[in-house]
Amino acid sequence: MQHQSLDLASYIAALPPQIKFDVFSSPWTTQALFRALSPLAQQYILRLLYVDEGVSKDSMRLWVVPGAEAQHHNAVTQLEVLSVLAPDSRPGTVVLHPAFKACLRSALSGRGLGLDVAGRRLVLSGASMSHIMIQATKRWQGVLMYLLDCDDQLAAADGASAKGMSIQALLRSAGLVSGQGRRHELTAAGFRFLLKGSHEQVWLLLREYIKSAEATSGKELASTLSFLLQLSFRRVWQPYALGELSAQEQDIAAHMAQLGLVHTFSQDGAAYFCVTPLAASLCGGSSSSSTAAAAAAAAAGSTAASVDNAAYIIVETNFRVYAHTSCPLQRRLLARLMRTDCLLPNLFVGSLTREAFLAALGLGVSAADVAGFLAQHAHPQVARRVPSVPENVQEQLVLWESETRRVVAEPATLYSAFEDDDLFLAASHHAGQLGVRLWADNSQRQFAIKRLGHEALKGFIVEYKRQRERSSGL
Repeated sequence: MQHQSLDLASYIAALPPQIKFDVFSSPWTTQALFRALSPLAQQYILRLLYVDEGVSKDSMRLWVVPGAEAQHHNAVTQLEVLSVLAPDSRPGTVVLHPAFKACLRSALSGRGLGLDVAGRRLVLSGASMSHIMIQATKRWQGVLMYLLDCDDQLAAADGASAKGMSIQALLRSAGLVSGQGRRHELTAAGFRFLLKGSHEQVWLLLREYIKSAEATSGKELASTLSFLLQLSFRRVWQPYALGELSAQEQDIAAHMAQLGLVHTFSQDGAAYFCVTPLAASLCGGSSSSSTAAAAAAAAAGSTAASVDNAAYIIVETNFRVYAHTSCPLQRRLLARLMRTDCLLPNLFVGSLTREAFLAALGLGVSAADVAGFLAQHAHPQVARRVPSVPENVQEQLVLWESETRRVVAEPATLYSAFEDDDLFLAASHHAGQLGVRLWADNSQRQFAIKRLGHEALKGFIVEYKRQRERSSGL
């Protein structure tokens, strides 16, 4: 199965019905999905949660005030696509999915959701949390840096233990890199991936990660997805005993540690793990990612932050760009999008030029991708203005992009030297009917067609000449 979704709701919506039942049997998955729904859809679920009989759709329409019919339709459609809202035995009535209802009821009542408390006796110091945050950030940035450079950035993280996974294989299966072994090339999808927020980046990699569970069984997928989403309900930097997890969950935790979503460590002969801000925002959406990272950094007493959450870019109307960052990954990514003018210890100065931008377009991005990236990381002092990226800069990026579409090269075949006007006009007209004619010059008896239509037109000309010879013989 190929799932192109980049968030939990759309991912679950694409699953087959029989697998959805297994997925909805997890209280962590149901809670995470509930968080991902729109506020009105959440309200409908709460109204139906303790209703055992079906409710008619006509009755549900009475729940909204006049003028909110569009929001009502979108909320109901969202629940139906997810199969959270299912048809009842009576026509025109709907009920909540039985597995989803049972798990959400259990979660709201607090039954069966106890997390390990053995590790809670451990309290990490500010220095320890700062160290763990730096290490986790380095692991995640190492994955992203691997996409930009062909060096051995992942040597320490890739397959570091018997339980380790191949991150290169994960990136390759996601279509972000091409090539075999340690030699690879960044694909267009990979470069667009680097411009996305960390929430979307993490979900895309996790989608590839759980493909192996999808291929095994629905229950395997449900248990894998449940544990990954359970991470987002755990407290950031709170130690949890690794031994309390099942063997499968310990393997998943080891794999997530390679991506920087989890950090594992040993103390006094016992193994522990703690959740990082990347995992904490899994079911909270991209908007919560910034809040989670900021809170974690404050708790750790560190200025470290994820690549996604750094607000550091100022774009001026003269196309000059100032990026207040010392992160090597951020600097190299900016160097791919613009000309580098100056590098200082904590400042990158560049310019958006035609040559640099066209080179970036060649890597597979668009003007909207670049403008969106600059706006997403806008410095707080310029983020308050609308737009944060000056309009003249955005318009110029679009104009530069349009230059690449003025001339389109396409394989073609040129037809010329026709015997007479009748043959030329008949062949040109037939090429037009086939939809393969690209250009024609009646005065010179020439026209060009798409190469894929060459054999069909050649056959028409031969048959046309044969019929004309027969007619002249009569």
